[in-house]
Amino acid sequence: MAEAVRRAIKRLKEQERRSVYQSLIAQTKGIWKQGDGLAYQEKLRSEWR
Repeated sequence: MAEAVRRAIKRLKEQERRSVYQSLIAQTKGIWKQGDGLAYQEKLRSEWR
């Protein structure tokens, strides 16, 4: 019985994490409007070298 409860709790936590993640993706979708985001990231990262 205890193992079943542990598994159920683990499953609920995983579902909640996915739900939060999906919500964040939906809320931030389309925010970046300044060109190619990958090129911007590569430029920033090149400064680290």
